[in-house]
Amino acid sequence: MKRFHHILLGLFFLLTVVHAQGQSIDSLSLRDTDSNLVKMASFASKKALVLIFTGNHCVYSKKYEDRLIHIANEFMPRDIGFLLINSNDPDLSQDDRFELMRARAKEKSYPCPYLHDINGALAKVLGATKNPEVFVLRKAEKSWEMLYSGKIDDNPLIEERVERKFLVEELSRIVAGDYGVSTPVPAVGCTIKMEE
Repeated sequence: MKRFHHILLGLFFLLTVVHAQGQSIDSLSLRDTDSNLVKMASFASKKALVLIFTGNHCVYSKKYEDRLIHIANEFMPRDIGFLLINSNDPDLSQDDRFELMRARAKEKSYPCPYLHDINGALAKVLGATKNPEVFVLRKAEKSWEMLYSGKIDDNPLIEERVERKFLVEELSRIVAGDYGVSTPVPAVGCTIKMEE
């Protein structure tokens, strides 16, 4: 019964990723803080792609920043792609203006691209609502499959009290060749600031 539930969950996620808003992830290109256009399709050959919705203004995002840098540095050499995504509307969140994104990426020496999701297009496709919130995807034949979504770990504010490292657990099993779909763990954080 549990396996059947996971199969249904996987099919739901697959349909969500490919068909939401009438767009697919492959059709989206976002600009990074170096003004390069980054295409989601360019990560199709990776074992997995981790999309991390984050922002400059959110205290939760700031608390996770060093943890995420550490995780990216650990798993990028193991064929896992990482992208930081800012879907906040700068008209609603002044701290998330592009020039401040660029300054933040430089200050923290992000190991992966920090992308500006204009109008929240990618967030809407995936159903992202929080900063930070992670989506772990894998290109399976012609479609993207969602393997995990939600929390990074079980203590957003105090790293020393973390007991479950959800994202690290997921990536460790993927690197080991296990591409099963995991139950989402709802993210806790700031609401993504964008127009409906």
